[in-house]
Amino acid sequence: MNTRQILELSIKKLANTGEGLGYADGRTILVRGAFPGEEVGVKLREPSQTTKEVVFADLVTIKQAHPKRIDSGPFSAGTPWQNLTYDQQLSFKQDMLRDVLAYYGKFKVEELPLQSIIPSAEQKHYRNKITLNFFAGGLGTYEAESHVIGPDHQQLLVPAFISELIDRLEKYFLDKGLVPYDRKADSGDFRQLVLKWNKRSEVLLGLVTRHKTMPLREKLAKELPRFSTEHCKIIGVVQNINKLADDNILGPKSRAIWGNEYLAEEIGATNFQHTLASFFQVNS
Repeated sequence: MNTRQILELSIKKLANTGEGLGYADGRTILVRGAFPGEEVGVKLREPSQTTKEVVFADLVTIKQAHPKRIDSGPFSAGTPWQNLTYDQQLSFKQDMLRDVLAYYGKFKVEELPLQSIIPSAEQKHYRNKITLNFFAGGLGTYEAESHVIGPDHQQLLVPAFISELIDRLEKYFLDKGLVPYDRKADSGDFRQLVLKWNKRSEVLLGLVTRHKTMPLREKLAKELPRFSTEHCKIIGVVQNINKLADDNILGPKSRAIWGNEYLAEEIGATNFQHTLASFFQVNS
């Protein structure tokens, strides 16, 4: 297969990892952002990203769109299904769950009392956490299946006050000249910005660094709390140290350089306190 030419492909179903799945020349082609029933043009990835049986490809054109597709434009790595109506998203996720149970669990899915997915009350701006990578251009996220960071702030996932805070922080960090971590060279200081917030719009701000010694530590501890506004209140600035040259976001050690080390949240009658590194459901 030629990785330079555009290959026309019919998407037959979704893989259990969410990519659109088609076939060409006896091989399975996986395309992120393509949906069953679509006729698409794709560009195959380099051989290093493929196997003899499976080839990954990038979506280039959509010649026949799914009837529930609502946007044919570019998709975000963090929100690959926002191009579909919400009811269709749920339907596809239900199909994926059935496939996983059948393939990996060896269940007879037709015999399982599998209930329908309960729709979320909020379809956008529902998250309570975001992780962004430092790079030369500011803050961003990894592009799909790559180590390339692009300027995607995932605005569809986070509330407006967080989007506004991110924009202000990005400008501030660029003005301060913070040196981003370079994964290939294993050099630089700042790896990620982690924001967690609660229903009271209190924000825990985390900076993941490559080394224990944080450049501009005292200045950051003094100035970052001033980013509080009438819409959100920063209650803690936390440094997390990740010395590993790998894809893990958080290291084992964190310390507050200003304010609280944890964020408080209430769900029903239960009170929670969660730190930067602790797991807390992102759509709770």
